[in-house]
Amino acid sequence: MSHNLPFYRIAVWFLASRLFVVVIAGLSLQWIPPGTYSVEPGIGNWFSHWDSGWYLSIARIGYYVHPQGQCNVVFFPLYPLLMYLLGFLTSDLRTAGYLVSNGFLFASCLMLWKLVARDYGSRALADRAVFFLLLSPLTVFYSSIYTESLFLFLMLAVSYLANGRRWLAAGLCGFFAALARPPGILLSILIAVEYGAQFIRAPGTGRTGQPFSWGEAGRALVGVALPEIGLGVYALYLHVKFGDSLAFVHAQAGWSQHLAPFWELPWAMPDDHPFHVVWISAALLISLLFFVLGIVFRLRPSHLVLTAVFIVLYVSLSNPAAIPRFLSVLFPFYIIAAEICLRRPRWEPFLLAASAVHAAFSTVLFVDGYWFT
Repeated sequence: MSHNLPFYRIAVWFLASRLFVVVIAGLSLQWIPPGTYSVEPGIGNWFSHWDSGWYLSIARIGYYVHPQGQCNVVFFPLYPLLMYLLGFLTSDLRTAGYLVSNGFLFASCLMLWKLVARDYGSRALADRAVFFLLLSPLTVFYSSIYTESLFLFLMLAVSYLANGRRWLAAGLCGFFAALARPPGILLSILIAVEYGAQFIRAPGTGRTGQPFSWGEAGRALVGVALPEIGLGVYALYLHVKFGDSLAFVHAQAGWSQHLAPFWELPWAMPDDHPFHVVWISAALLISLLFFVLGIVFRLRPSHLVLTAVFIVLYVSLSNPAAIPRFLSVLFPFYIIAAEICLRRPRWEPFLLAASAVHAAFSTVLFVDGYWFT
């Protein structure tokens, strides 16, 4: 089967989806009164809100610590570093941030299409997976000054390269993922599971075991270690600069964020508005449903393990307000949605419409200042 990448077709889908987000944002600002957390006037500020300011502060002045309040060391360095470097060309860090986010979103679309077409053997499935990514309910964050697009691309790259047995390259992408967001270290698990799957029959792919090689085992071991090394590099930087290699952990107290047993999640829900509880709970329930469907559809073991590990991590957060956004980067969900459409073609327009409506709703919440995190 030919897996030639439909570059121009994906580019059209990408541009159309971004135009959709911009139009919804503009109309909402025109017709809907600003909320509690409204952004500053001007189109350049529409998608620069909440965490965006922290990334901009890192790119502008670097890191600092505050012993009792919020400080920017909890935000990892890769994204603001890319903004800083691109800022030399744009002369504006906010513009650089938009270019980084949208550039990696487009790259993610290309990588997702290649991964699905190769690993699941279906161009139609790959097309639909990209549709659902671009019309994700939280697609606004992929074009905002946030790390979602960058982290998604690195996750996809790790999976694509690991399944191609390019262990060092996969580990290097995991290294950068750990410099983008703390959960990047969990990509070591994906590489390890994918390595094990290369030597047994992998469900749903038809691949059989390969001869064992100590050299390949060594490369895979290095690949597994590289994400942890990435986290170690940032910890070393913090030790040299502030004398505290775990400053990013200690500073989480300013956000009331730490890991807690998952059964404490119901008591950790935001209590300022019932909608927030419904929003977070719906995201979790849909994620769990999709995970079960992934088992039924026989997704690659590494994709299922990746999804399970990240869900467990996010339900263990003491402050769950950002869980829907965090879950949005789990690319197996888009593969599962695409598989549903192939198996139930009559459902496809309804699922796409529902996703687009939620994407519009999230965009309104974010741009108009009603978003709560």
